[in-house]
Amino acid sequence: YHRITGTRGLGEVGKVAWELNETLDIIESYCKEINSCFNEAAKGNHDRYALSDGVPGLLKKSANNINVALQHMNENEKLMEIIRLGSEINTVQDLDILLDKILYETRKIANADAGTIYIKSGDNLVFTHAQNKTLSDRLPKGKKLIYSTFSLPITQKSLSGYAAMSGETLIEQDVYLINNKPYSFDKSFDEKTNYRTKSVMTIPLKNERNDILGVMQIINPKNDACDIISFSDDDILYVNHFAGTASMVIQKAQMTRALILRMIQMAELRDPKETGAHVNRVASYSVEI
Repeated sequence: YHRITGTRGLGEVGKVAWELNETLDIIESYCKEINSCFNEAAKGNHDRYALSDGVPGLLKKSANNINVALQHMNENEKLMEIIRLGSEINTVQDLDILLDKILYETRKIANADAGTIYIKSGDNLVFTHAQNKTLSDRLPKGKKLIYSTFSLPITQKSLSGYAAMSGETLIEQDVYLINNKPYSFDKSFDEKTNYRTKSVMTIPLKNERNDILGVMQIINPKNDACDIISFSDDDILYVNHFAGTASMVIQKAQMTRALILRMIQMAELRDPKETGAHVNRVASYSVEI
């Protein structure tokens, strides 16, 4: 932090001293900036990149290299989190709780404001779960959003239907501007709720045989300032990776539910007056607990 002073009247020597002071200022600013990055990295925050604008030569190159390293650390951290989430959701047995958690965690990956899940039933997609932070924040404390269950045909006319038919992930950075495509966006929900759906990622949920189990949509990713932004390439990569793991877990939960329902039906056939009623009572009590 020391600087050369008293350079007035020293001519060329004074000029050199002035330039040396300026160099020391640049080095000091660089060291403070890098120190701030490392302090945040030590706390687990790898999103605090070094500002390299205005830094000359090798110092700028060094700052850029540090930013690349921080970016790789951030990517590794996200991948580890996705692996951890895969193990965590694998322990959830109840299908409804599982779908709700999968939707929530997928939204977190892309910092998305909202999302929905449709489950395939025959030639239709059944709307089963929805989350919307903006609309939830408008409600009084303790209240929850209420959604009506509905189904839509698997056709190319809707985003979800097209994704289910094609098996491809769809990325629309502004669904109001969809044009010259076989599918379109229905604005009726936005008009009823005064919500603005913009960026939408529609992901088909497939098992290992590429059979469609359902479709998940995540809506309106946001930055730190809560402004709606576009989905990044990393968002698309991480969400698709997690969706693949989630699909396997969904299939297992569906098979578990089908097995339990079959056992209940067998119990009812053996003793429809008592055993069947008892099984249903136990199930009801378990849900309440």
